[in-house]
Amino acid sequence: MKLTQRMINRPSDKLLKTVRKTLPAPDYAVLALPGRIERSREALNEGLRSGTRGTAYDLQLYFENWDFSLTEIQMPLTLFYGEEDRNVPLTLVKRTVATLPTAELIMYPNEGHISVVVNQIDAIAKVLLGKDPPSL
Repeated sequence: MKLTQRMINRPSDKLLKTVRKTLPAPDYAVLALPGRIERSREALNEGLRSGTRGTAYDLQLYFENWDFSLTEIQMPLTLFYGEEDRNVPLTLVKRTVATLPTAELIMYPNEGHISVVVNQIDAIAKVLLGKDPPSL
Protein backbone atom coordinates (compact mmCIF):
# COMPACT_ATOMS: atom_id res chain seq x y z
CA MET A 1 0.00 0.00 0.00
CA LYS A 2 2.75 2.42 0.90
CA LEU A 3 4.49 1.67 -2.39
CA THR A 4 1.25 2.44 -4.23
CA GLN A 5 0.90 5.69 -2.31
CA ARG A 6 4.45 6.70 -3.27
CA MET A 7 3.77 5.84 -6.91
CA ILE A 8 0.56 7.88 -7.14
CA ASN A 9 2.35 10.94 -5.75
CA ARG A 10 4.86 11.06 -8.58
CA PRO A 11 4.61 13.99 -11.00
CA SER A 12 1.50 13.70 -13.16
CA ASP A 13 3.34 13.17 -16.44
CA LYS A 14 5.43 10.34 -14.98
CA LEU A 15 2.41 8.76 -13.32
CA LEU A 16 0.45 8.83 -16.60
CA LYS A 17 3.40 7.27 -18.42
CA THR A 18 3.54 4.48 -15.83
CA VAL A 19 -0.19 3.70 -15.82
CA ARG A 20 -0.38 3.77 -19.63
CA LYS A 21 1.51 0.46 -19.62
CA THR A 22 -1.13 -1.32 -17.54
CA LEU A 23 -4.47 0.37 -18.17
CA PRO A 24 -6.83 -0.37 -21.04
CA ALA A 25 -7.07 2.49 -23.53
CA PRO A 26 -10.47 3.79 -22.28
CA ASP A 27 -9.20 4.10 -18.70
CA TYR A 28 -6.00 5.81 -19.79
CA ALA A 29 -7.97 8.24 -21.97
CA VAL A 30 -10.11 9.26 -19.00
CA LEU A 31 -7.11 9.76 -16.71
CA ALA A 32 -5.24 11.74 -19.39
CA LEU A 33 -7.96 14.40 -19.54
CA PRO A 34 -6.80 17.73 -18.05
CA GLY A 35 -6.89 17.66 -14.26
CA ARG A 36 -8.22 14.09 -14.04
CA ILE A 37 -5.04 12.40 -12.81
CA GLU A 38 -4.70 15.09 -10.15
CA ARG A 39 -8.30 14.55 -8.98
CA SER A 40 -7.75 10.80 -8.90
CA ARG A 41 -4.59 11.29 -6.88
CA GLU A 42 -6.45 13.50 -4.40
CA ALA A 43 -9.18 10.88 -3.97
CA LEU A 44 -6.69 8.05 -3.48
CA ASN A 45 -4.64 10.08 -1.01
CA GLU A 46 -7.78 10.96 0.95
CA GLY A 47 -8.66 7.28 1.15
CA LEU A 48 -5.21 6.57 2.55
CA ARG A 49 -4.99 9.67 4.76
CA SER A 50 -5.48 7.74 7.99
CA GLY A 51 -3.09 5.01 6.88
CA THR A 52 -3.18 1.82 4.87
CA ARG A 53 -4.85 -0.39 7.47
CA GLY A 54 -8.40 0.07 6.17
CA THR A 55 -7.41 -0.62 2.59
CA ALA A 56 -5.45 -3.71 3.62
CA TYR A 57 -8.48 -4.95 5.59
CA ASP A 58 -10.76 -4.43 2.57
CA LEU A 59 -8.38 -6.44 0.40
CA GLN A 60 -8.24 -9.21 3.00
CA LEU A 61 -12.04 -9.56 2.83
CA TYR A 62 -11.77 -10.75 -0.77
CA PHE A 63 -10.12 -13.94 0.45
CA GLU A 64 -12.24 -14.72 3.50
CA ASN A 65 -15.48 -16.65 3.78
CA TRP A 66 -18.37 -14.40 4.70
CA ASP A 67 -20.99 -15.40 7.24
CA PHE A 68 -23.75 -15.27 4.62
CA SER A 69 -24.36 -16.52 1.11
CA LEU A 70 -24.80 -14.19 -1.83
CA THR A 71 -28.00 -16.11 -2.62
CA GLU A 72 -29.52 -14.59 0.54
CA ILE A 73 -29.38 -11.06 -0.89
CA GLN A 74 -32.89 -10.26 -2.05
CA MET A 75 -32.77 -6.56 -2.86
CA PRO A 76 -32.55 -5.56 -6.53
CA LEU A 77 -28.97 -5.09 -7.69
CA THR A 78 -27.54 -3.69 -10.88
CA LEU A 79 -23.89 -4.15 -11.73
CA PHE A 80 -22.24 -1.95 -14.37
CA TYR A 81 -19.23 -3.40 -16.15
CA GLY A 82 -16.84 -2.06 -18.76
CA GLU A 83 -15.94 -4.89 -21.11
CA GLU A 84 -12.29 -3.81 -21.18
CA ASP A 85 -11.98 -3.88 -17.37
CA ARG A 86 -8.67 -5.48 -16.39
CA ASN A 87 -9.24 -5.10 -12.64
CA VAL A 88 -12.21 -7.48 -12.33
CA PRO A 89 -12.31 -10.49 -14.66
CA LEU A 90 -15.57 -10.92 -16.58
CA THR A 91 -15.77 -14.59 -15.55
CA LEU A 92 -15.83 -13.51 -11.89
CA VAL A 93 -18.49 -10.87 -12.60
CA LYS A 94 -20.71 -13.36 -14.45
CA ARG A 95 -20.28 -15.99 -11.74
CA THR A 96 -21.17 -13.46 -9.05
CA VAL A 97 -24.21 -12.18 -10.96
CA ALA A 98 -25.41 -15.76 -11.43
CA THR A 99 -25.23 -16.24 -7.66
CA LEU A 100 -27.19 -13.08 -6.84
CA PRO A 101 -30.89 -13.87 -7.37
CA THR A 102 -31.99 -10.33 -8.24
CA ALA A 103 -28.86 -9.05 -9.99
CA GLU A 104 -28.79 -7.53 -13.44
CA LEU A 105 -25.54 -7.00 -15.31
CA ILE A 106 -25.23 -4.10 -17.74
CA MET A 107 -22.08 -4.30 -19.82
CA TYR A 108 -20.58 -1.42 -21.75
CA PRO A 109 -18.33 -2.16 -24.72
CA ASN A 110 -15.22 -0.03 -25.15
CA GLU A 111 -15.16 0.89 -21.44
CA GLY A 112 -12.76 -0.08 -18.69
CA HIS A 113 -12.83 -0.13 -14.90
CA ILE A 114 -12.54 3.64 -14.51
CA SER A 115 -13.96 4.91 -17.79
CA VAL A 116 -17.31 3.14 -17.42
CA VAL A 117 -18.28 5.34 -14.48
CA VAL A 118 -16.96 8.54 -16.07
CA ASN A 119 -18.25 8.03 -19.60
CA GLN A 120 -21.51 6.28 -18.72
CA ILE A 121 -22.52 8.25 -15.63
CA ASP A 122 -25.71 9.60 -17.24
CA ALA A 123 -26.83 6.14 -18.35
CA ILE A 124 -25.95 4.65 -14.95
CA ALA A 125 -27.84 7.43 -13.16
CA LYS A 126 -30.94 6.75 -15.29
CA VAL A 127 -30.85 3.08 -14.34
CA LEU A 128 -30.36 3.86 -10.66
CA LEU A 129 -33.22 6.36 -10.76
CA GLY A 130 -35.49 3.72 -12.29
CA LYS A 131 -35.57 5.10 -15.79
CA ASP A 132 -35.08 2.94 -18.87
CA PRO A 133 -31.48 1.85 -19.40
CA PRO A 134 -29.86 2.91 -22.64
CA SER A 135 -29.69 0.46 -25.51
CA LEU A 136 -26.13 -0.69 -26.07
